[in-house]
Amino acid sequence: MTSSRNCGIVPLSFTFLQREVARSLRESIALGVILVDVDHFKKANDELGHETGDYGGKEFLPVVPGCDLATTVRRANVIRELVSNAPIETPFKAAEGHG
Repeated sequence: MTSSRNCGIVPLSFTFLQREVARSLRESIALGVILVDVDHFKKANDELGHETGDYGGKEFLPVVPGCDLATTVRRANVIRELVSNAPIETPFKAAEGHG
């Protein structure tokens, strides 16, 4: 494992995902992938407008190289808690986080 990226969440591109899967198989290391599906996304779009609320999709796929299942689940829960407890700041107004 590389210590600089050990269990760090990395932005995803399809090429990146392919490379990380290949590396995980080649080096026999764990690779965590988290599917984040934002609830109430339509409500954010309706209330804040598509220019503010439409981020190109409501699903995100963080990749956590070097993380086993238990660590990946903990990371997923941290993301869930942070997102659900934080308001969405926009130039127009803040929408309360939804859990």
